[in-house]
Amino acid sequence: MTEPSRHKNLVSLQQSNAKLLQQLIACLTQCPDEQYTAAPSFAKGSIGAHTRHILDYYLAFYGGLEQGQIDYCQRQRDPLIETRTTQAIELALTLVDQLANVASTYGNKNLRMTDGDFGVQFDSNIERELSFLANHALHHFASIAYFASDLGVATPEGFGLAPSTIQHIKKATRVHT
Repeated sequence: MTEPSRHKNLVSLQQSNAKLLQQLIACLTQCPDEQYTAAPSFAKGSIGAHTRHILDYYLAFYGGLEQGQIDYCQRQRDPLIETRTTQAIELALTLVDQLANVASTYGNKNLRMTDGDFGVQFDSNIERELSFLANHALHHFASIAYFASDLGVATPEGFGLAPSTIQHIKKATRVHT
C-alpha cells in the first residue's frame, strides 16, 4: 500500500473511532447513573460495564502505542468509569482528543500485539488496531442500545448499528417503498 493511501486509511479510521466515541457520549448524556449501573431484566451487566469495557480497550491501545506493544487484557477496569456517567464522558472526551493525533504521531509505527487470553503474540499495525477498536465498540454499542431500550434510556438514531447495516436498512426501505 502506498504511503498516501495508508495515511488516508489512518485518517478515516481515526475519524470513524472519534465519531463512535461521540455517539457514546451522546448516549451517556441521556443516561442517569441509576440506569447506567442497572442490569436490564434479561441479562447480567450494565450500560456502565459495557462502556467501561469499551473505554478500557482504547486506554490499552493508547497505553501500548509508545512501546509498540498492545495487550487488551491489560485493562484498568476503573470502577468509577463503570458507575459514573460523568467520569465515562470525561474519559471518552479525552480519548476523542487523543485520536486527533494518532495518524500524524504513530502512523508509521509497527506494533506487536499480545493476546494474553490465548498466550499468543503477532505483528500488527495502527490501521488494524483502529479497525478492531471501532468494530469492538460497535459490538458493545449494540448491547448498550438493547439495555438502554429496556431501561427507558434514549439512544441516538442508529446507535449500535454498523454503518453497513444502516446502509442495508436504507436500501431495503427504498426497495419496499
